[in-house]
Parts: sequence; C-alpha cells; structure tokens
Amino acid sequence: MIQSVKKRFIEAEWMKLSDAEIKYSISRPELFRGIVRKDLDGAHLLKPGKKKGVWLVSTASVENYIRSFMPGGFRHIKAPPTRPVAVTK
Repeated sequence: MIQSVKKRFIEAEWMKLSDAEIKYSISRPELFRGIVRKDLDGAHLLKPGKKKGVWLVSTASVENYIRSFMPGGFRHIKAPPTRPVAVTK
C-alpha cells in the first residue's frame, strides 16, 4: 500500500493540493497564493451544476517554485552579515 502511494507521487504530472501539501510540506494557503500570483500552475476542476470541485497543481511548477528559493534561484535572499554582539555582565 505505501509503495503504491509513493509510486503515484513519482509519476503524477498533476496532483491534488492535499497531496502537494504532504509531498512538499507547503501549506495549502501558500499553494493557493502561488496559484493566484501565477508562480504555480493550478487548475480547478468543477462539474457542471456543482459548487465544489477539486484543485490540482502541476508537480513541475511546485518543484520549480521550491528551486527558486535555493541558492542561485531568483527568490534566494542572502542573509545579511552578522555583527558580533557585545556581551555585558
């Protein structure tokens, strides 16, 4: 059972937001913000006449989003140099 779940994650081009939350440890609101800002490719599947549907997110876009925060990515921010702090007794 666990093996089939892992295999599904590896082969999926699109996944539900709940699956992306688990696989990438990114909160659901952050995933929605990424979709709204066009940082992530998302799709809302809704059957005719229904009010609720399912949100899907592209696996490749989530992985590219994560890479953008790594060194060399355009969202990567270098930490400012730290100054020594004087300790008083």
